[in-house]
Order: sequence, then C-alpha cells, then structure tokens
Amino acid sequence: MRQVSTDFLYTFVQYPSGRCELESTTRLLMKNLPFLVSSCLKRNVSSCVTSTSNNLMTCSTLTQFSEDSPWVIISDYYTIQNLREPLQMTFKFYISAIDEINESDMDFELKGYVSVRWEDYRLNCSNICPISNYVCTKFLWTPNMVYADAKQIRTSPEREIMFIIRPPTEVSYTLRYRFKIGCKMYFGDYPFDTQRCRFSIQLLNCGNTSAHLHWNMEGDAGAVSVLNKITLPQFYLRTPYGSERIVRGVKHPNHILDVNIILVRRLTGSIINIYAPSSLITAVSWVTFWLRLEAAPARVSLSITSLLTLCTQVQFNKNQLPPLNYITAVDIWLFVCIFLVFSTLVEFAISYNTYKKTKTSTLQDFKSQGKTKQIITCKMWILQADQEGSSLQNSSPPPSTAKRISEWLCATKSDDISRIDVACRKIFPLSFFLFAIVYWIHYMNIYRRE
Repeated sequence: MRQVSTDFLYTFVQYPSGRCELESTTRLLMKNLPFLVSSCLKRNVSSCVTSTSNNLMTCSTLTQFSEDSPWVIISDYYTIQNLREPLQMTFKFYISAIDEINESDMDFELKGYVSVRWEDYRLNCSNICPISNYVCTKFLWTPNMVYADAKQIRTSPEREIMFIIRPPTEVSYTLRYRFKIGCKMYFGDYPFDTQRCRFSIQLLNCGNTSAHLHWNMEGDAGAVSVLNKITLPQFYLRTPYGSERIVRGVKHPNHILDVNIILVRRLTGSIINIYAPSSLITAVSWVTFWLRLEAAPARVSLSITSLLTLCTQVQFNKNQLPPLNYITAVDIWLFVCIFLVFSTLVEFAISYNTYKKTKTSTLQDFKSQGKTKQIITCKMWILQADQEGSSLQNSSPPPSTAKRISEWLCATKSDDISRIDVACRKIFPLSFFLFAIVYWIHYMNIYRRE
C-alpha cells in the first residue's frame, strides 16, 4: 500500500463484490484511473461528476472500474488531530444481562451493546445509498474506545458488527460486548447496602479538541437502556442512567461518559439466613434462666452451644465478603447476639456462686439452733442425732423438729431459684427487643434513603 502525503481527502470504494477500499481522490484523478463506489444494493451504477472542492472527499461513481485498480490511503487519515472542527460522537448503551455478581472480588458481568454515531466531515457520500458492511470498518476511522473499569472485555465476531454509512457524513456502528466490570463496593451498611457502580467510557489518544463525546438521548429509553427485564437473586436493579464529566489530563482535558448502575440488595435472604437464626439462638440461651442452679452441666452446655453456633454464623458471613477493615451492619447485630449469649454464662457463674454461699450460710444457721446435720431425700425422711442420741428413719419427725426441717427446706428452695435468674428473665429479652427496634429503624431509614 502506497502512502500519499496530501491535504486532499480520500474516496471510499465499495465494489459490487462487497470489497471495500479507501482511495485517494486526488491521486486517482491525477492518474486518470477509473474507480467506483457502488450503491448498497450492489446494482449497476451510473456515472456522475467527481468533485474535490473544499478538500472534501466525494463518494463518486464512474461507469468503468476494475477491482484491481491501484489504491492509496492518505497518510494522516487515521488520526483525527487538527481537524477543522472536533468530531461529534454520540453513544448509546444497551444492557441485555447482568449476572455473576461476585462480592468477594467486587465485580460483576455485564452483557450489552454499544452503539456509536459520529459525523466524519472528511466524508461526503451524498451520491450513494446507505452502506451496511462490517468489512468497511477496516478502511474507515473508528474510535478506539477505552473502558476504564472493565477487568475483562470480550467483543463480538466481525460478522456481528453492524456498520452503517449514511449520506452524507454520518457513520455509525454497533458492537456486542461482554464485560467483567470492577465496582468499588462499600459494605458498611451490609446487608442494607446499595452498590453504585460506575462504568466509564472514553477515547484513547483523543483530546477534547479532537472529539466531543455525548450521550445519545434520542428515544424514550434515554442514553442507557435495558433490553430485557433483569431479575437478580440478591439485588434489585434500579434504572441505569448515563452521565458526562470532564477530567483534566496531562496535555488536555478528557471527556468521559459514565454508565451508572445501581444495585439494591434484597433483604429476604439476609433475614432468613442471618437475622432469624441468630435471634432464635439468642432466645434459646435464655432458657437457662428457668433451669435450677443445681443443673450446672445443662446450663453451661446450652450457653456454650449457642455461643459456638453464633461464632460459626459470623465466620460464614465473613466468607461472603472481601476482607474488610471496618464494621458492617450485620457485624453489629451478631456481636450483640454473642454478647447476650456470653452474658448468660457470666450470669450463671454469679448466680451459682451466690447460691452456694447462701446455702452454706443456711445450714450453719440451722445447726446453731441446737441440732446437728439434717439429711433429707425425696423418698424418705432421715433425721440423725438429737440431744438424746435417738434416731428416726422412715417415719414422721416430731412436730418441733419437722417445723424446723420445713423451714430449712423452704429456705434452700427459695435460694435455689436465684433472684438474679428471676430478674434476668425480664432484663435480657427486654434489652434485646429494644436493641432490635433501634437497629431496624436506623438501618431501614438508610435502606430507603439509598
């Protein structure tokens, strides 16, 4: 391919076979070589006048042509610097699917179409029909788009590219993409969080003086539209929208287009998997307040089992999120649940220690009344050692002795049901209930506001 340094522009040629070429109008006219631009219907073309006025390329047709005609491309065509005016480019983004939202890697997969339209003032194709041929993209300047937030990009095959040239200077093409987009997610309010992901589009090596990027607002759907109803298992998808911003660069400002995608988390799964189980486990630990203090193994094992279950739930929740250096909303909830369960163990230790001291004191007071040891079982009365050394077994004790034994039994039975346990039966549920009210009111306000 020969390069010709000239200020005149080129001629775009599409032969009846579908072959596309860019030919220097000036070069071909100087050599008086036949060339042709056929119509989009690939039918015979009629002759017309070739014009190179105003340094505009004219899509012209001649009656004689040859597919082997020599052709050249202007050396500076593929750059859009120093144009008479910046290229006006409009974008339209179509979203077809969003899936594979990975919170650990903070990314998601997006499938969609990018439609780009611009006016190339170096073209003047007023004499031809619209041309639709993806092969022509190899011979015309197309924008080199950069998707700054995309971790991976998969484009559609060439045969799936829709490329159209509409007279006189409009060029548009649509490509199908599959992106893996990174999103700076914030989980401070998890699971009441709303993730706002911004997907940026800009041109590579094109300053603001060479090309202006704008959203195509034609139609009711706006610049960013969703082709199909998208239902996600963990999120609600709010209506995406486009925005524009200008960022200062090293040499010149860059015009950037943003696709804003808002994902609102569904609460149903979190309520079923986190909040309901943790609340029930915490409530189960309160059963210990109704158990006798003598049932130490049962009370301790119940509290420890509840505590370990909550710790397992915390670890499971951490595995769903990336490593974080801040506290989330669900961490606060689980921490309070763990604290309440742990407090039942502390309460039992205090109650049991108080009970032992009270019981020992009661026995000593009973002995100080002139009686020695009393042993009482559920099935028999055993009275040992009075002042006269007599003993009574499997029979009713004397009235005076029975009265003292009854008083001693009532005292120990009353102390066995600790006053601390009785108070905690109300304090623990009431504290958890008040915390739950404040917690849900606060985070539901955040959830609705987002």
